[in-house]
Amino acid sequence: MRRFIGTFLIMLAVIAACDQALGPVLGDAYSRVHRDEIGKLNYIADSARADIVILGSSRALHHYVPRIITDSTGMSCYNCGIEGSNIFLNYALLRALLQRYRPRVVVYELQYGYDAMRHSQANNPVNKIRPMRQLRCRDSMLADIDPMERVRMLSGIYPYNSLIAEIWLASHRSDSPYNNKLADNGYVPQFGVIKPQHEPYPKFTRELDAKKMSYLKKLVEQCQSRLIVVTSPYFDPQPDMLSVHKPVVDLCKAHHVPYIYLAQDPNLVGKAPCWDDAGHLNDRGARIFTREMIHRAKKARPQLLAPAGNKHSTTTIYNNTTTWRKKT
Repeated sequence: MRRFIGTFLIMLAVIAACDQALGPVLGDAYSRVHRDEIGKLNYIADSARADIVILGSSRALHHYVPRIITDSTGMSCYNCGIEGSNIFLNYALLRALLQRYRPRVVVYELQYGYDAMRHSQANNPVNKIRPMRQLRCRDSMLADIDPMERVRMLSGIYPYNSLIAEIWLASHRSDSPYNNKLADNGYVPQFGVIKPQHEPYPKFTRELDAKKMSYLKKLVEQCQSRLIVVTSPYFDPQPDMLSVHKPVVDLCKAHHVPYIYLAQDPNLVGKAPCWDDAGHLNDRGARIFTREMIHRAKKARPQLLAPAGNKHSTTTIYNNTTTWRKKT
C-alpha cells in the first residue's frame, strides 16, 4: 500500500511538472499565431490602435464596414468583432486595448442574448479570455465570472486545452472567414442571400443575467464619454423586449451614453436581398446599415466624430490580406 501511494505521488509530480513545462510552450505558440480568429485576438490585444473601434459578436463582425466609417469621419477604424463573443470577452478586449491606448470612439454592438440575458452558452467565450496573458485583469476577471477558475488556472495547459487544435489549424487552413482576402480592417463580409424558408434567429430567455449586466455597466463606465451603444437590425421583427430593453436604456441614460437602436430599422427588416441569414446582414445590407449608423452616431457624438476631410494624425492602414499584422 505504501509503495502504491509512493508511486501515485511520483506520477502526480511528473504530471504536474509536464503541465507546468507545456503551459509556456503552448502560450508561446498561441502568441505567434497571426491568422484566423486567434490571430485577430492577438492583434487586438497587442497591436490594434485605431481612432474608432467596434466591439461585439458576429453581428459586429459582419455589420460594420470600417472603410465607410473612415470615409465619413476621417478617422481610422478597426472592427474587433468576434464570432459568438459576449460581454465578458468584449469587456476583456476593451481592457486589453485600454492598457495600450485610449480609442477616440468605442462603438459597442449590443446583442441582448449575449450581452444582457441568460443564455445556454453564457460563458462559452470565457475560453477565449484564458489565453490572454497580456490582459492584466485576466485572473481576477475569470475568478469573478466563475470562482472555480482560480483553481483551474493553476494548471499551465488549462488555458489552451480547448484551443490546441485551433492553434495548429490557424496556420494551415484557408477556409476560415477570418482569412478571407476581402476582410478589411477586421470586417468580414457575407455574400449569401437569405432563403424564403430560412431558419429563424435563435430565441433567448427574457430573463436578465445579473453578471452580464454588471460587466455591461463596467464597460459603460470605462469609456462612457467615448462610447456609442448600437443594436443593429434583425431580418424578422423582434418580439417585445421591454423587460431587457428598458434596463439597458436606463443604464445608457444614467451615464449619458447614446444608444442607437436599429433592430427594427424599416430600411432593412424583411429586405431579403440585404441578408445572409436571419441574424446577419450580407455585404450589401452591411453597407446600408453602416451609413445609417454613422449618420446617427455623428449626430449623437458630434464632438467626437469629426467631419470627413479632417484626418486624424494617428490614422493607420491595416493589412487586408490573410494576416492581422500592420502593413510595413
